[in-house]
Amino acid sequence: MKRTIGRRLRTAREQADLTQEALAERIERSPEAVSNIERGVSLPTLDTLDRIAAALDAPLVYFLDAPPESIAPGRAEVEARARLLLRALSDRDADIALGVLQLLHDGGRPRHQAGRGRGAAGPHGRPGRRLRAEPGARLRCGPAIPG
Repeated sequence: MKRTIGRRLRTAREQADLTQEALAERIERSPEAVSNIERGVSLPTLDTLDRIAAALDAPLVYFLDAPPESIAPGRAEVEARARLLLRALSDRDADIALGVLQLLHDGGRPRHQAGRGRGAAGPHGRPGRRLRAEPGARLRCGPAIPG
């Protein structure tokens, strides 16, 4: 449990773009205390964890929610980080993110086309398109930002 809380603390702190020192100041603890929690050396009190959650705008359960034993630790951390990122989005952006996840889940096919064969007609009688991304590609929603 110490390691899980520590990993999640580091993830949330980095997501908030805070140093250990800045977080320590916000929660009225020492930077060494924050470091010890992140490294899994010490377990924070519930009061300290509540202060951390408030300072990082994260739900307290984010730190305490134990992953099922059937999920690999790396996967559990990815899911926890996704929940934290999703929570920071507006309702509209959260719906868009959910749509992107659904596309990935459906193999790149919009839901109404799921299960159709390659080249099958789309909703307007034209061949359907498959959305694909190269492995490791970053997906962006919204207008492109000039480089």
